[in-house]
Amino acid sequence: AAMAYQESKWDPEARSHMGAYGIMQITAPTAQDIGLIDPANPVKNIMAAAKYLDQLRALIPDNAKEPDRTYLAMAAYNVGIGHLTDAIKLTKIQGGDPNRWRDIRERLALLSNPKYYRKLRNGYARGEETIQYVENIRALHDLMIWVETQHNLMNQSLEAMLARISLTTSDGLGARVIGRPTTSEVAPAKMASDGVMTRD
Repeated sequence: AAMAYQESKWDPEARSHMGAYGIMQITAPTAQDIGLIDPANPVKNIMAAAKYLDQLRALIPDNAKEPDRTYLAMAAYNVGIGHLTDAIKLTKIQGGDPNRWRDIRERLALLSNPKYYRKLRNGYARGEETIQYVENIRALHDLMIWVETQHNLMNQSLEAMLARISLTTSDGLGARVIGRPTTSEVAPAKMASDGVMTRD
């Protein structure tokens, strides 16, 4: 869900200047590769994107573990597996960890610098945009998890409160109306000398 929002703000008719289409912004060549015939269909678009993301995840080096593996697959979804491979290669050259997103992220930023991209196989890329892309998805995902957790906690608190109310308002024979005394609680009335009804 977070990735779909980053791609299109959940708009199934979104279209980019690069020709990407649909809720997951799939380009025509990618759609053809993964067999997506109707990119305007949001369900098919999402399913195709999930399939493509799995394919990219399989291309990430085996030593990359989760969650880094998913972060790298998302980066490849945005910038292309070729440019991500260049960033991984550059990470190795500079002594970073080629299996960690935090290290590869630093090298993605260098793909727009001619000092580096001219020596790499796939050339120039807007690596800074890819970094922001992945970090936005991570932040939104964390926010969604937090909101869901708070929602569940509120539901649990409400259920507990209702359970306590049910227990405290039961007289053993069934529920009673809060604030209204039962018959046994009403003190016997007597007539005062002035004719006014009073209670002991």
